[in-house]
Amino acid sequence: MPDDRPKGPTDPNQVMHGNAQDLRRQLLQQQQQPYAQQPYAQQPYPQQPYPQQPYPQQPYPQQQQPYVQHPPYAQPYQQVPQRRTHLAQAVKPPSGTGAAAMAFLSLRRAFRLRIDANEVLDDERAAMLAAQPAITDDSQQAFLAWRRSVLFVAALLMIPVAIFHAIDNLKFEDGTPEIWKQLSYLSVFVESGFALFLWTQVGKWRAWRTQSRRLAWGWLIYFLTPFLVFLYPLASAVDYGDMDAASSHAAKVAIGMAIGAQAFLSLAPKIISLLQGLIRASIATKTLFPGASAPGWMMVIAAPLYMIIFYVFVLLPYHFTGSELVVIGTLSVLAAKGSLVRAGLGLTRPMTDDVARRATQRAQTIWMTLLVAGIAFIVGGLWDLISKASPVSLASFGLSMGANILLLTLISTDALIAGLDRARGVTPEESALAAETQADIAAFTALRS
Repeated sequence: MPDDRPKGPTDPNQVMHGNAQDLRRQLLQQQQQPYAQQPYAQQPYPQQPYPQQPYPQQPYPQQQQPYVQHPPYAQPYQQVPQRRTHLAQAVKPPSGTGAAAMAFLSLRRAFRLRIDANEVLDDERAAMLAAQPAITDDSQQAFLAWRRSVLFVAALLMIPVAIFHAIDNLKFEDGTPEIWKQLSYLSVFVESGFALFLWTQVGKWRAWRTQSRRLAWGWLIYFLTPFLVFLYPLASAVDYGDMDAASSHAAKVAIGMAIGAQAFLSLAPKIISLLQGLIRASIATKTLFPGASAPGWMMVIAAPLYMIIFYVFVLLPYHFTGSELVVIGTLSVLAAKGSLVRAGLGLTRPMTDDVARRATQRAQTIWMTLLVAGIAFIVGGLWDLISKASPVSLASFGLSMGANILLLTLISTDALIAGLDRARGVTPEESALAAETQADIAAFTALRS
C-alpha cells in the first residue's frame, strides 16, 4: 500500500531544527500582532477593573478639577461653604472695597466691641479664603477683620503721639545734664520705633497667633521704657552753681515738680489704659465665646483695681482746684466701674449667644454712659488747670490714651483667647481632671453649714 503522508526530512536534528524555527516564528508573530493591528492608546490596561469607563468619570479627577480651574482667591466667597454662627447679626453690611472702605469701617469697628460677621469686606474675606490654610469660619473671619481695624486705628494714632512726645521731650533747659538728654533721646527713639513697628504689622493681620506674640513683646518694651527713664534723679544731678542753700533747695523742688508733671503726663495714659483695655477685651471675648466664664472673672478683678488707680491719679489735680465737679465726676467714674463688677459676676456663667450679646451690650451701655458723664464733670472741674497746659501736651495725652486703650484691647483679647485654649485641656488626663474638679466644686458648694 502506497504511503500518502507528506515526505519530510528524516534526520531527527533537521526535524527539531525546523520545529524550533516554526515556534520562534509563531512567538514573534504573537508579540508583534497587537501593536500592528491597533494603536496603543486604545488598548485597555491589563488589570484595569473597568476597562470601558472613560477617564473623566474617575473620582480623583472630579475632586481635583475645581481647584485647578478656579483658584480659591478667584472664587466669590459665597461659593465657599461657611459655618454660620451667632455673629451673623442683622446689621447693615459695608459697601465698597479697597483702602477707603477699610479705613472708614475701621473707625466704626475699633471703638466698639460687637463683632459682626457680615461686616467683613469682600476683599478681606477673599484674602482670608486665599490664606493657607483657608479661613472659612465666619466667627474667625469676623474676629480677624475686627482685629485688623483695631490695629490699623492704633497705628494711625501712634504717629501723632510719637511726634508730640518728641516735641515735648526734646525741649531742654540750660544746664540740663547730658545723661538726661541721652535718656530723652532713647525714650523718643523707642516710641517712634514702636509706631513704625505697628505699621509693619498692619498687613500681617491674618497670622494673628504669630502677630500677637510680636505685639506683646513690642508693647512691653514701649510700656517699660518711660518707667526706666524717670528713675534717673534729674533734680539731684543739676548743677546749681553759686546759689545758696535756700535757693538751690527751691530750684531743686521746682525741677522735681516739673519732672513729676512730665512723668504724670507720660505714664498716666499707659497705666489707666492697662485695665481699661483688659475690661474691653473681656467684653469682646465674651461676645465671641459666650460659653466662657473667664472673661467675666477678668472684669470682676480688673474693675476694682481700675477704681483705685483712677482715684489716685485724680486726687493730685483735684487738690489744685478743689472743685466740686471733680468730686461728682470721680464718683460717676467709680460707679461706672462698680457696674462692671456686677455685670462681670453675671457674665461668669456660660450663656447662649443671644443672652450673652444682650448682657454685654447692657453692661457696655451703662458703663460708657457713667464714664463719659464722669469725665465731662472732671474736665469741667479741672478746666482752670487744663487751660494753662500747652495744646501739644493735651493732644498728646488724649491721643496716647486712645492708642494705648486700643492696643491693650487687642493684646488682652489675644491673651484671653490663648488662655481659654490652654485651659480647655487637650489630653484625656486633663479632661478627666477638669471633670473631677467640677464634681468636687459641686460637692463642696452643696454643703450647707
